[in-house]
Amino acid sequence: MNSRFRRFAIVLGMLAILMAVPGKAGAPEYRSIFVVAVSGDAMVARQGLSREMFAYEGMKLQDGDVVTTPAGSGLVLKLDDDKYEYLEPDTQLEIVAAGGPGNTMTTIRLMKGAVSSAIQQKLGPGETFSVTVDNVSMVVRGTVFRVVLGTDGEGNSTVIVQTVEGEVGINTGSGEEHSLGCGLQAEVLFTEDGGMLGGADEPIHYEDLPEETRNWLREVIRNQLNNTDDSEKRDALKAILAAIDDNSPDNASENQTKKYKPTPRPKYTPKPTPQPNPQPNPEPET
Repeated sequence: MNSRFRRFAIVLGMLAILMAVPGKAGAPEYRSIFVVAVSGDAMVARQGLSREMFAYEGMKLQDGDVVTTPAGSGLVLKLDDDKYEYLEPDTQLEIVAAGGPGNTMTTIRLMKGAVSSAIQQKLGPGETFSVTVDNVSMVVRGTVFRVVLGTDGEGNSTVIVQTVEGEVGINTGSGEEHSLGCGLQAEVLFTEDGGMLGGADEPIHYEDLPEETRNWLREVIRNQLNNTDDSEKRDALKAILAAIDDNSPDNASENQTKKYKPTPRPKYTPKPTPQPNPQPNPEPET
C-alpha cells in the first residue's frame, strides 16, 4: 500500500470512530452532505459553474453535484448524519438529495466505477434511499451494500450488487424485481429497456474486493457490532466479520446458493454525463 492510501486508511479508521456515535433519532431536520475523507485529486462538478472544483475534507456538497474520483483516488461522503458513501478509484456519481424532515429522498446515480453505502438508521415510512444505474435501481431501508459497474465474460455491460448486511431490493426497470439477502451478490445485465438478472444469490467473494473496500466494510460492520446489545444481531454481525476476514462468505448467510449462467445480450454502455475539465477551485463561498 503506497503512502497516499496508507494515510487514507488512517482517515477511514478515524472516520469509523465518528460513525460509531449514534445520530439523532428520527428524520434529519435538514439535508447535509459533506466530504469527510478524501485521497488524491477527487473532483466536484456543480450546475452553474463552468469548471470543476477539487474536493477537500469538510467540503459541503449539494443536490445535483457530480463527484469524480480518478484512478488512485478515493472519497467518503456523509449524508444526513447517518448515511455514508465510499467512492472507489475511477468512480463517478451524481447526488440527488430532495425532501425534508420525514420525507427525505436520496438517490446516488452511479455513472462508472464502484460505490459502497452504509445506512446506519432505518429509514422512516416516507423516506427512500437508492443507488441507480440508468433504469436499474437498488432500494434499501437500512443496510450495507456495494454496487459495481463492469462487464461479464461476453463483454456485456453489467451492474453487480453485493449485500454485506441487511437486504437490498433490485428493480431491473423492466418489471423484474429481486430481493438480495445478506452475504449474497447478484449480477444485472443491461438491456436497452432496463436490465435482466443474469446471476443471483451467489456468495460474495470478499477476497476479490479491493483492500481499501474490505477495510471500509470491515470498519462499518465493527461499528454496528459495537453499538448493539441485541444478541441475535451481534451473532449475525460477527458472522459477517468472519466472512470478510477469513474469506468464508458462506458464514454470512444461511441461504442456499443458486447459480445462473448469464444469457448473452447486445452490448450496451451507460452514458456518463459530460464534465468540464478539472481546474483549480474558485474562491470559497462566504
